[in-house]
Amino acid sequence: MMNALEEAIVELAVPVLDGRGLELVDIETSRKGKRLWLRLFIDRKDRSSGGVTVNECGDANLALSDVLDAEDLIDSSYTLEVSSPGVNRRLRFPEHFRERLGEKVFVKARRPMEGRKNFKGTLVAAGDAAIEIEIDGTRFEIGYEDIARAHLEYSFD
Repeated sequence: MMNALEEAIVELAVPVLDGRGLELVDIETSRKGKRLWLRLFIDRKDRSSGGVTVNECGDANLALSDVLDAEDLIDSSYTLEVSSPGVNRRLRFPEHFRERLGEKVFVKARRPMEGRKNFKGTLVAAGDAAIEIEIDGTRFEIGYEDIARAHLEYSFD
C-alpha cells in the first residue's frame, strides 16, 4: 500500500507522464538519514515499439522534479530517480497482474500458504481480490492483501 506522500506524488506525476506517452509503473520512497529517496519506475504506454529509453527517463526526471519543487510537497532534501522497471518488473496493483496473464511470475506471500511462502509459476487469473498462479499443474490462489512482493520472472531461454 502507498503512504500519503506517495499518493500525493502519484497524483502529480501521472499527468506529467501521460503528456509524454508514459505511465507510472511503481513508486518507492525511503529515507537515509534526513534525505528522502524517491524512485519512480516508468514505461511507455505503447510498448509495441519497445520499453522506455534513458532519454525519456531523463526528460521525465527533469519535468517531475520541476513539478515536485513547484508544489513544495516534500519538506526535506530529496533525491529523485526515474528509471525503467526492467525485465523483472514489479507487480503491485491489480491492473499490473491483469496485464500479465499467461506470463511467468514470482510471488512472495506475507504468510505461509499451503506450506510455502514463495510461488513461481504462470499467472492464470487476476480478479478483484486475488490472483491465481499455476505451478506444475496445481493452482494456488493468493489474495492481494497476502502478497508481500511480486514481479515478472523473465526467462532468458
